Amino acid sequence: MFLLLLFALLTQAPAGADASKMTLGAPSTVAVVDTDKIKGEPWRLAWSPDGEQMHLVAMTRKRDGSMELTHHVITLTTGEVKKVDTEPEWSPDYWGWKSHRAAPGNPSFAIELDQQKKNESATARPMGGDLARGGASSAPGASIDSVAGQMSTNVLIITLLLKGEVLGQWKGEPFVPGLTFGWAPAGLDAVAFAGQDGRLMLMDEEGRKQKIETTKDVRLPAWSIDGDRLAWVEKQDRKKFRIQVADID
Repeated sequence: MFLLLLFALLTQAPAGADASKMTLGAPSTVAVVDTDKIKGEPWRLAWSPDGEQMHLVAMTRKRDGSMELTHHVITLTTGEVKKVDTEPEWSPDYWGWKSHRAAPGNPSFAIELDQQKKNESATARPMGGDLARGGASSAPGASIDSVAGQMSTNVLIITLLLKGEVLGQWKGEPFVPGLTFGWAPAGLDAVAFAGQDGRLMLMDEEGRKQKIETTKDVRLPAWSIDGDRLAWVEKQDRKKFRIQVADID
């Protein structure tokens, strides 16, 4: 019996990482992308198995409401951003576990999805990530704001929750799992996500957290497959986004 107990202790899965004690190195900008050149905003980010390339998907919304996606491969050593016709064969597998509901290999560490329909005024609904607000009319009578404020519609609100933290929220917008969070590879039991203030957050299964104060306007956090590096996208201005990579220990 003692030998069996000893064997079980020696062979059990290693404890996950402590997110509050992770050390994030100084980030380096591997590429700066312009929405005009990549034909849309960053929508997906995936690491290649060898850690030398990334697959970046850009999305633009067409006038008919449909979405158009374009694919790009970033070479980390040179920063070259090259448009490709289709996604690399390694990208779907990576995106599958990065954006899954539960941590790789740990189904108990899982995101809760809350869906609600709520009546919201036209001025309260986000458009393109910003609140759409009408301008006041200079003519006599009701202003655009007052008229729009009386108009309401049912808006589907999707909220992702994990250990009491909001990992992302969509109000009447296309829901994209992985846009605001990314799981660490199996064994680490950790997640990186964009906090409500736009800064990069790290959290583990025990709920221990760390905020990376030097970041802002973060999206698409993505761990390398070996768990040694973390990438994310930062909004630089209205049209430009930085692809950031940092060593993590």
